[in-house]
Amino acid sequence: MNMFRYWIVFAVLFSSLPSFATEVTDLYRAKADLVSQSTDDKNMAIRAAMEKVLVKVAGNRELLSNPLIQKELDRHARYMTQFNFTRDNGVNKLVAAFDENRIKQLFLEHNVPLWGSLRPLVLFWVVKDDGLSRTIVSESEESILQTALKSASSESGLPIVLPLMDLTDAQNVQTSDLWGRFVEPVANASQRYSPESIAIVRVSQLNRSSAQPLTSVDWYMVDVKTQQVQSGRQFKGENESELLTQVVSNITATMAEKYALSTTSNNELMLDVTGITSLLEFVELTRFFDKLSAITQVKLVQVNGNTRRFVLSYMGTQEALFTTLSLNKNLTLQGVLQENLEAGSDEGLNEGAEHKAISTPTLDTLATDFEDEVIIPTFVWGVDFRGTE
Repeated sequence: MNMFRYWIVFAVLFSSLPSFATEVTDLYRAKADLVSQSTDDKNMAIRAAMEKVLVKVAGNRELLSNPLIQKELDRHARYMTQFNFTRDNGVNKLVAAFDENRIKQLFLEHNVPLWGSLRPLVLFWVVKDDGLSRTIVSESEESILQTALKSASSESGLPIVLPLMDLTDAQNVQTSDLWGRFVEPVANASQRYSPESIAIVRVSQLNRSSAQPLTSVDWYMVDVKTQQVQSGRQFKGENESELLTQVVSNITATMAEKYALSTTSNNELMLDVTGITSLLEFVELTRFFDKLSAITQVKLVQVNGNTRRFVLSYMGTQEALFTTLSLNKNLTLQGVLQENLEAGSDEGLNEGAEHKAISTPTLDTLATDFEDEVIIPTFVWGVDFRGTE
């Protein structure tokens, strides 16, 4: 793919519906069951808590199969910063916090993809079919499945929201729409929650006449921006809560494949951000950059009116970086790249079309590259130009 089409892809990414990031504040803290307060039992609980933290930061349990990671788990004391005891529903728990920088360094040393604290919000439409009726799990009505979903969300580090199922929801979506996976009415009903993705989860009993009925749970996910759909695994078992936990874990791993960052490559990108009219806006922008695990360093290299030019050092691919930047509704791609998209012809999108080479700038390329046309990505910081708040 030539560079013109490469940038068109990102222009499309930022011209679609706005998306919203949720900051996960407890990535480096976890609870574990505590048998007793003996030294051995405390160490076992701390190790289990560190396992949970690593899974949340990676977004995937597969890293636990890495023998080098297992070795570091045995050295949990060097990563832990504090711990205390609590009780949940009559069960003794140990709550441990771990050093964020050391955990990140562990991922870097062992080339494990790293998922930052800013994560996409997923709206869960969960429909349960008990053979007599179908009901939707809601935020407003407590249930076993609601509790299981919230617990799984906390364990996996995936921000989720459940529908209110108030009068508005009842008018906009039917259980038949969800069960039949009709994307259009579900997407329309989901707009009020501003999710990045929509998960439709179906829970049904397979052998209702049995003394121990078998339950089937499957999921289907829609990306709000691209409308891309993805079918997930089907899980079967006797415990609905455990099955939902597996579904959330499976969806989290799917999202991590898109957003988690490779720690094996480091790159630089120069970009402009315009619309910075106050010190507060500048601070908000730099704080946003600082929260992104993809970005390892931010350099302010030029100030021109309300435009700030930055050089970002980042991990992973440029596509992953732009995908992560798109999580902030206040950062909108503008300028030359957006104009290329709006003025682009069919010929410009064909594989055989020839265009002048366009390269993305770094400090080095700006100093040495005079043959290719250099385009500096320009973003607008502030209220979404499409009129959303």
